[in-house]
Amino acid sequence: MFALTLTAELSGVTNLRPDDTQDNPFWYMFKVQCTSCRETHDNYVGVNRFETNEMSGSRGEANFVWRCKNCKRESSATIKSAPAAYEQTEPPKAQKLFEFDCRGLEFVEFKPEGDWLADGIDSGTKFTGIDLTEGEWFDYDEKAGEEVSIKELGVYLPATLNMAAVAANAAANAPAITFLTDAAHLLRLAAPETSAHLLSQRAALLYSNDLTPSDLERQHVCAACGHIMIPGQGTQLKLETLRTSRKKAAGAKASKSRTSLRKTQPPAKPPQRSKDFTCGLCARVTRIPLPAPEPVARQKAAKAKARMQKAAESVEAQKPATANASSKKRAKNRKAGLQALLSGQQRPSNPLSLADFMMK
Repeated sequence: MFALTLTAELSGVTNLRPDDTQDNPFWYMFKVQCTSCRETHDNYVGVNRFETNEMSGSRGEANFVWRCKNCKRESSATIKSAPAAYEQTEPPKAQKLFEFDCRGLEFVEFKPEGDWLADGIDSGTKFTGIDLTEGEWFDYDEKAGEEVSIKELGVYLPATLNMAAVAANAAANAPAITFLTDAAHLLRLAAPETSAHLLSQRAALLYSNDLTPSDLERQHVCAACGHIMIPGQGTQLKLETLRTSRKKAAGAKASKSRTSLRKTQPPAKPPQRSKDFTCGLCARVTRIPLPAPEPVARQKAAKAKARMQKAAESVEAQKPATANASSKKRAKNRKAGLQALLSGQQRPSNPLSLADFMMK
């Protein structure tokens, strides 16, 4: 279960809601992600709460029925109730618009296309045809004699799953899931087709109970055919890096130097990395995203040069004495000892004093 949650700064209006009636249905535009293979559909799809579609296998009806183009698994979603109105608060607070039940898919992004409605706070003026595609809206309330606006529109899609129900489903199906997993691995070499069929049944059991496989399970078993993927044994593993291109400046900015452009442009996003497993049975690609590397901190050249010099000096101080340096030191010591010996020999061994002459 997921919820469409809004937050917005309303000035002079309240009860913000989509214009959604049976005569004029509102199409909610989402981006969809398959929970089986974790692939996200590129385009937005529309969901209408008054329209129902049949699911295959006589499994009932849903407002939205979708088949993943990657793993070919069918998913569905149903809007549970009419949308609630977003009321003006100070400061703005997140409020739930409606809930929808998703089976096998997740809505990951919402685009507020279509007409929205709102009411004047003091005047009760009915505002229709509000366009929120830019994230803000401005108008004038003639009855109240003031400007009204909607700003800082934010949309969130948090999950509202009942964790107790999920834990109960996992515990109830744990024996069957363990049996299918163990049996499929035992039959992998003797009967690979049977092994793949058992793991397909396991995936269907997870899907029917809203249990999402982990990334470790996804990279181990193909979600399309159930084949156990082992790199080097028919399965290919490739590390991919999807680099993002930075937009070039146009017009007057094109004549500026490259240094000035670097200062004005925002920093580029880190490249997206992933592990791509190509199934040796059906050639389907399973993409496992990897975390982005930590940003490299660039320091000034002067500080880096000073640090390098300091490191070089410490290394030089820790160097052991060479053979040439040792021989020079010994020669210096010998010379000093010889000079001391000569100076001792030059002194008289029996010097005369004034007392010696007086005694004679």
